[in-house]
Amino acid sequence: MNSKSKKNTQRHQINPKGFSNPQSKYWILLGLILIGLITAPVLGFDFVNWDDNAYVYENSTLSSDGLAYIWNPIQGNFHPLTQLTLYLNYLSGGLNPVGYHAINGVLHLSNVYLIWVLIGFFPGTTFQKIWIPLAFGLHPFHVESYAWVSERKDVLYAFFTLISCICWIRAEDNSKKINQVGMILALWAALLSKPMAVTTPFLWIMLTGVQSGFPGIRKRMKEQGIIWSIGLGSCLALAGYTFYAQYDTGAIRSDDTGFGIQDNLFIACRGLLFYFLKTLIPWGLSPLYPYPIKTQGYLPMLWYLTPIIIGILGVILYRFREKLKVFNWGILIWITCLLPVIQLIPAGSAVAADRYMYLGIWGLLIAFSSLIPWNSLGGKIGALGILIVWSGLTFQQQKVWKNGETLHRGILKEYPQEPVAMNNLGVWLEDHAKEKDACVWYEKAVKIKPDFSEAIFNFAVCKYKNQEWKEAIRLNKLALQYDSLNPEIWNNLGTCLGATGDSISSYQALQKAIQLNPKYSEAWNNLGMLAAMSENWPLAMQHFTQASQLASATYLDPLHNMRLVHLQMGDSVEAAKIQDQLNHLKTK
Repeated sequence: MNSKSKKNTQRHQINPKGFSNPQSKYWILLGLILIGLITAPVLGFDFVNWDDNAYVYENSTLSSDGLAYIWNPIQGNFHPLTQLTLYLNYLSGGLNPVGYHAINGVLHLSNVYLIWVLIGFFPGTTFQKIWIPLAFGLHPFHVESYAWVSERKDVLYAFFTLISCICWIRAEDNSKKINQVGMILALWAALLSKPMAVTTPFLWIMLTGVQSGFPGIRKRMKEQGIIWSIGLGSCLALAGYTFYAQYDTGAIRSDDTGFGIQDNLFIACRGLLFYFLKTLIPWGLSPLYPYPIKTQGYLPMLWYLTPIIIGILGVILYRFREKLKVFNWGILIWITCLLPVIQLIPAGSAVAADRYMYLGIWGLLIAFSSLIPWNSLGGKIGALGILIVWSGLTFQQQKVWKNGETLHRGILKEYPQEPVAMNNLGVWLEDHAKEKDACVWYEKAVKIKPDFSEAIFNFAVCKYKNQEWKEAIRLNKLALQYDSLNPEIWNNLGTCLGATGDSISSYQALQKAIQLNPKYSEAWNNLGMLAAMSENWPLAMQHFTQASQLASATYLDPLHNMRLVHLQMGDSVEAAKIQDQLNHLKTK
């Protein structure tokens, strides 16, 4: 893969047997052990309150729906194979995070191995072919993908994508149809793991280009155009479904966010430069990179210069295309992997993310490695030094993902005024009985972003717990100005109103919550509490029973209240039966 090598037709033939140097097996084994030791601390990490709740520890369908759970899109994303692996984790170890982290780690190490296998099909020195997979495994960009349980989809889709690429290369001579079958099956598995796999058919083309340029691509497409078209059709179908699902759930940002179509090109170009530079110098990484703040409707000036910078770099690469063939193909592999997430179609609240570089970084590593003088001692020492520096940064970056508190404090270290991190830090603190500290962070988030409905609502809940009813009512009403269709806000408003004795307004608010979500067990329970306050025991029992039927296995308040109502009605036998049921559920 060294761009300085002389032209040699034989040199540019793919070796269908892969890497033939026996010593390389021992080197990659040592490399995998090294990566395993550096990443091992992750096994002691907890879940984080950022998507892990939706995917795992607060996901009631994980335990109640069984295999049917895997077909339910989460946050607009359809990845049943990823959810199947999480479900198997749950069956084998419940909600113990060790097992989830262990599988992520094994998949990451497997991907390092597959990168080594894939690189083995191409020309290059032994040191170079070992360096690329080790650099892949040790780069700080990858911490987010294996240390974050919810990003199981990253390491899983990369695993199957790499297998499909290996099958594509091995299928070049058409001697074994099993490789073509494996190529498509692995692609489908990748697509069902994460929609980012939609660019895989173009990766196959780029791999052919690395070896034999455009003539080789044309030849390959004539020979295997049908099988390639099957792969492309599968990708287009899933891409269409994913776009619809994310748009329907609001995951795709719309023009009312303040960033319109005219901004997307500059955001995308800035993203390319960001990822390129952070790959070389992975310092100051963050779990969240917020969108820039516009000044008088304009992005920061540097963002408008990025298309020009990229254009100049593109001209340079084209001018020296003969000397930089491998470098340019590596760049194309990188861009191909990154294309779905550079915010041309903006999605989510982050302008960039470390996880987006998980698979694409190997293209940049191919490009960078083509510039290193591998035959010189200085080149080898320099490459080794890069691995040592990246290993140290990776070890440090892992500490950010230890738990929810370290995660959000890590974001605030890089972006001290980020309201999302403040709100999420407050949620973690509140869940860990640090409510006073949580209220402080909610208030900070609201001051920075006055229309942040989630932070306003969480601040209202804090006020409710402190029995500051009037302030809680004011905050809930303020939150409804920005999110009027949120049943949780209506439910909390109804509870606060009931605490002040305004039973009519409380009833109306709780009814609105149930209208928005008829299966909202907590709202039904609060309606029962309202009826019980007026000693309407039959109506209270009716609402508590409804709440109990809709409640998750861990929400036992409706049963407790049903027992108390039975006691009030003088039915001690039924009250005892419910108590036995509660005892059974608690021990279970």
